[in-house]
Amino acid sequence: MSHTADDQKQVKKKSSIAVVPLAIPIIAGPGAISTTIVFNTNFPGVTNTLIMTVCSLLVAITIGACLFFATRLEKLLGYTGINIMGRIGGLILAAIAVETMSKGLVALFPGLLGAFH
Repeated sequence: MSHTADDQKQVKKKSSIAVVPLAIPIIAGPGAISTTIVFNTNFPGVTNTLIMTVCSLLVAITIGACLFFATRLEKLLGYTGINIMGRIGGLILAAIAVETMSKGLVALFPGLLGAFH
């Protein structure tokens, strides 16, 4: 039995399939919403609200463009490129998570801050 290159591509795609009902919970999920609330609480004022609004619009436009051109991006990046981008995104997310956790622990236990200096 011989396998064509197209068959091999289909196997690669099927081995890493994920089911997500809608992109909305991932794009604007609890993390994004809570970050927005915390930022607006920590930095009140019209100027900061305007900055947050502009940043939110830029993010929405960027995500909209990525979703609109997703098919073209997939062809441009290829399977390997998409995997690399996913891993880089995961690395950035892990770094943000570590920073958030460490800030939370220092807020809960102020003595920890002195232990690392």
